[in-house]
Amino acid sequence: MSIKTKISSHSTYHKNLIIIFVLIIITSLTVYLLVTNNSNPNGTNNPNGTNNPNGTNNPAVVVHVKNEQELIKAIDNTETNTPIIITLNNNIYLTNGIIIPAHKNVTLTSKDNNTFKLFGANNNTTILVYQNGLLILDGIVVTHVSGYEGKGVTVSRGGQLIMYRGEISNNNGVITGSIFVAEDYGGGVYNAGVFIMYGGTITNNKAITGGGVSNFGVFTMYGGTISGNTAVSDNDVHNRGNFSMFGGKILGNIVPAPSDGGGGGVGAGGG
Repeated sequence: MSIKTKISSHSTYHKNLIIIFVLIIITSLTVYLLVTNNSNPNGTNNPNGTNNPNGTNNPAVVVHVKNEQELIKAIDNTETNTPIIITLNNNIYLTNGIIIPAHKNVTLTSKDNNTFKLFGANNNTTILVYQNGLLILDGIVVTHVSGYEGKGVTVSRGGQLIMYRGEISNNNGVITGSIFVAEDYGGGVYNAGVFIMYGGTITNNKAITGGGVSNFGVFTMYGGTISGNTAVSDNDVHNRGNFSMFGGKILGNIVPAPSDGGGGGVGAGGG
């Protein structure tokens, strides 16, 4: 073999290595771009576009349930700090209140774009969110059978409620003998933690004070509607915490100054 042939072969070998290297780079970039383009547009790992308050990136577990026993089992059996999406396959009637424990991240939604109902038990809050627990409502109705007493959702200090779609409706906050919050505040939502509302409707709830929402924590409203709730004072929203409204609708009269009196839309209890 001549020197010229050897040089030619050596050059061809290096050209092949360069081509392979370039192909590897192109393939890697393609995979990266595909992954980036298909990621959550909100930049989070939670399928609902919210940050996991426990600071974990665990993938969400999806569970379909058709009755109270399956619902409770799904919540209890999910590992701490692992988000779980629970899909209701039909309306569910409860015999006790549902508890979202500390460090549990629970989303309640409905199958096939339905809006199934979660009926609370008489004299019980339908859902209680404990400290460091997170409940996301994204397409169900939290309610009670007509004539039953009980709040819709109670958020304990340090707990968090996020609402995207669905309803909290037809709940009666005048509860006697409940193991949950006994005060007659907040027929739809009693919040002592953090409540963020992006959408959905809170309507036709009753209480002595704050028929729709009674807020003693932090309540931020970006969307949705609160209307048609009834109470002796503060029909739709009773606020004795931190309430900010950036969007959505509260239909009724608004009382902007602190007062112990009531308002059709928002009443500020002061203190």
